[in-house]
Amino acid sequence: MRGRSLLAVSQRHCADFFPFLPERVPQLAAQLAAFHAGEVAPVFPLPDYTYDVYVSTAGRVRLLDFNPYGGATLPLLFSWAELAAQAPTPLPPLRVVDTPLALRPGLRLGVPLELYDTSAGSALAEFIAKHREEATPGGAE
Repeated sequence: MRGRSLLAVSQRHCADFFPFLPERVPQLAAQLAAFHAGEVAPVFPLPDYTYDVYVSTAGRVRLLDFNPYGGATLPLLFSWAELAAQAPTPLPPLRVVDTPLALRPGLRLGVPLELYDTSAGSALAEFIAKHREEATPGGAE
């Protein structure tokens, strides 16, 4: 969510291929957009955040948790740059792993993505920038 708008939806376990998911993308996107509009947006007070849901085999959506937008929260099958450029739409893009070979690099290397992802806005990039500011007088290199 950015500015109270649902920008995008990503499969949570982005290292796993579930054969039934690709064909359900349109239905799930509509279901999750309706869940957001009816259950989350009217009651959650912050304008920018992320959250995790679980969709049961019976189709029931369960809210799991809320997380900060950006920084230490993983963008999963999106990048923070993509999400920053994403305009809100009535039906948000929903990404799932669509083939067994479509796994993101680094997820099966035994290294947490937080240590692998150095894109702008990632936890590691923010840590490096903060360390450089603290290590250099006046924050200059």
